Amino acid sequence: MKYAFAGDRNIAVRVLKYIQEKDYNPELLCVSLKGSHACQLMNLCPYLSHDKIFVGKEINLQVVVDALQGIDYLICVHFPYIIPKQVLEIKGLTVVNLHPAYLPYNKGWNTPTWSILDDTPYGATIHVVTERLDSGPILYQKELPKRFETADEMYKRVLELEYYVFCEWFKPLDRYPYPEVPQQGCETVHNKGALVGRQELTGRDISTITKLRALTTNNIDEAAYWWQDGKKYQITINIHETT
Repeated sequence: MKYAFAGDRNIAVRVLKYIQEKDYNPELLCVSLKGSHACQLMNLCPYLSHDKIFVGKEINLQVVVDALQGIDYLICVHFPYIIPKQVLEIKGLTVVNLHPAYLPYNKGWNTPTWSILDDTPYGATIHVVTERLDSGPILYQKELPKRFETADEMYKRVLELEYYVFCEWFKPLDRYPYPEVPQQGCETVHNKGALVGRQELTGRDISTITKLRALTTNNIDEAAYWWQDGKKYQITINIHETT
């Protein structure tokens, strides 16, 4: 199997290490221009020459298309750039993406936040990349059990689930291709700016925030609480002033 890797963040580092532990090294590497883990990913591939490492929107260059000829998979893990059509059309190449959502729910950005706001299922999915964002056939996915928690806490949990989902999908690749299952159900899609209209608190929301402020003390026993499914959850908040 020949593959190229495009990724960012610690989850991408973990996934690439896992693949390399299976004795597969990428033929080509794409990292984010402003990526948090670009250096770590490049350090995992010291054998790659400079003409096999691409940064940021260089994914759109013809030289990348040429370099991907004869490659079986382009594996994308939190890669923050759109994969261009000319890459998707390369004969014999399958582009796959690891996405922190239970597709078809929560395509796009801020996936745990929208799962909470819309009360939709949440999880991790690896799918084939197509021209339409996060809409390609599903290769493997797993739902994350819901808890009464913040979007940040949910996202930390889904990162672990993403790693599991990738490993489960990758295991049989040498024996047979994983079946592609078309996405089914009512999709939800949110772009990067979609949260703007949902952030401001007014009216009854402010009353709730006042209560949470008043009950956030140095003693957790004095915190506001909520009963959910027979369990008691205590709630404290942090407040940040912006200019």
